[in-house]
Parts: sequence; C-alpha cells; structure tokens
Amino acid sequence: MTLQLVRVRASVLAMFCASAILWTTSPAMADIVSVNGSAKVTSAPDSLLRNQWEANKKTRIFQERSSFTLTESLAVNITVPGLYFSIGEGSPGSIEAGTTIDSYLLHQDPKGPKHDIILKGKITFDQEIIGIIINNQLLAISDLVLGTDDTIYASGTDNLRHIDSPFLPDRIKITPDGRTLKFRLHTRTAMDEIRIITASAPVPSPGCLALLGLAGAMMSGRRRRSA
Repeated sequence: MTLQLVRVRASVLAMFCASAILWTTSPAMADIVSVNGSAKVTSAPDSLLRNQWEANKKTRIFQERSSFTLTESLAVNITVPGLYFSIGEGSPGSIEAGTTIDSYLLHQDPKGPKHDIILKGKITFDQEIIGIIINNQLLAISDLVLGTDDTIYASGTDNLRHIDSPFLPDRIKITPDGRTLKFRLHTRTAMDEIRIITASAPVPSPGCLALLGLAGAMMSGRRRRSA
C-alpha cells in the first residue's frame, strides 16, 4: 500500500471521527429530534412548585442532565415500549449503576381554575428511551439525583404530580423503536410530570481521537514538503 493511499484512508476516517465529535458536542437540546402537538422544548424554570410554571396550551419539556453517569441504580416505572394509562399498568424496573444517561422532565400545570385541560403531543429523541418515571415517590427520589441545580422541585410538597386521573385517564405510549413518547395528559388544578431517561449519545473512542491527530500530522508534513 502506497503512502499516498494511507494518507487518503486516514483522511477519510478522520472526517468520520470529526463528524462524530461534532455531533456529540452539539448543544444538549439537539438530543430532542422533534416535538409535535402541545409539546414545547424550553429551558429549566426557576420553580416547578404548583401554580408557578403554568400553561393551558403547552406541555413543556426541558433537559435536566446530559451524559450523566449513575452512581447508584435508579428505579423507574416503565422500561419497555407500549401503551400505559396509569401507574399500576407500568413495567417497573431499574437502570443499573454506571449507566450514562440523559434525563428530561415533561411538565403540565394548568393556569387558573380551568376545567379539564387535555393536551396531546409527541416527542422524539435521538437515543432510546430506557426508563420513565410517573409516580410521586419515584419522582421525588429521582429529583435528588437528576434535578437541575437551580430549579426548585415539588419533591415531598405535592402528592398529585403523577399521571393517574380518576376522571379521564392520562395516557402515554413509547413507540416500538423506543425513541418516541406520545402523551395525552388531563389536568384540572393539579399538575402532571413525567421524567424521561434516555441512553446518552456515545463518546468518540480514544482510537478515533488518535486518528484525528495522525491525519493532522500527515497533512502538516505534506505542507512542509510542498513549501
């Protein structure tokens, strides 16, 4: 194999590595591919206490953690794709310690004493959904682990955060590919919250980074010889 062919191959591989690095270092919100219906991507609020972050036409979602490695296992209510109407219909499990994840919080809190606010939407992620938390106890526990540092959560102060309406059932669905969450949330005076945990985007390997350095060195040597 000629030296020129080696350089060409190294350059091509380096371009692929560079693309991967640019993808994994892009802004956090790029992990949400698309939203539909009432879903709206936003930044974290100052407070998530009831009646503090209200909207009657929007179900807001924000990222809490990015590329966060769990130091302990994390209990979740839903672990597999499917359609769920209440807490009791979940597929409970846990995400193992050492897993690197991204986490998001979906929040719907009606404004004022409105009657039967029903909002529907869809959120697609670029990574697989590996866990969803929908009940008060696990929301409060995971607030301590995954909550953003500058946001006040309703941990322990609001027992109606869960998605389980006795009047008109809430509904969430994870599509078979594991990357899209569809929801229909019904609220009156209380709020609904869902914590979504996805796999984190892979980080380029040390070998890929070394290849970038090799390609750079070859290009530098070529320029010196041409001068």
